[in-house]
Amino acid sequence: MKKLRIGDSELYQVNTDSAIMLLDKIGVKVVYPESQNLTDEIIKEAKENVSSEVLPSGIYSCNTKVANKEYNAKLEIINGSLIIKKGSSINENYNELNDSYKKLRELMDVKDSILQDDFEVSSVSAAASLVAGHLKNGWDTWKDTNGEKIDKYR
Repeated sequence: MKKLRIGDSELYQVNTDSAIMLLDKIGVKVVYPESQNLTDEIIKEAKENVSSEVLPSGIYSCNTKVANKEYNAKLEIINGSLIIKKGSSINENYNELNDSYKKLRELMDVKDSILQDDFEVSSVSAAASLVAGHLKNGWDTWKDTNGEKIDKYR
């Protein structure tokens, strides 16, 4: 089995089935999510959180168009923390977000499509989705100061 190193740590990515089998062998009860969609969402978020740690600290920009209206946002990354910056324009219609992102969006202080306070998020896709009001791949949405997609850092 090929091991994939996680960042520059001593941790290695393990196949989920192998991990479940090993946990079962040592008597650890594995609790399964109710649906495959939830399982996929949890795994995707975990992988993205690990990948986000490779992004250099700095300011990144997002320009996205939804229903002929453009939204421009800034994301600051400081030592792995991701913060949507105050003053970013945010789509006020967020009905297309999944339940977990809707709960996050309801915590944001947005007036007239402008974010009133910095807002910390767990991933670049969460940040892009909250700005756009629908699910987006943050790696293709956010750009560095050179205008290049942050996907190049993965």
